[in-house]
Amino acid sequence: MRTAAEGASEEELRSDLRFLMNLWNDIKQRSESSNSPALIYRDLSLIERILRDQVSSNFASIWVDTQEDYERIVSS
Repeated sequence: MRTAAEGASEEELRSDLRFLMNLWNDIKQRSESSNSPALIYRDLSLIERILRDQVSSNFASIWVDTQEDYERIVSS
């Protein structure tokens, strides 16, 4: 489950669970249909994980170090 689940509603948790179950099924299917060695899953970058897990509606702005990071965030 999410590490940032504090204060989440039951529906948000159910939605996360559905997402994780679908992700796991996709990973299993890729694993079963791929020849080793193969990359079957890549997690989000550190910036994307922070945005996903830590940023809430309480944030007014986010500062990043580089134009590249900014463009990656805006495009995702």
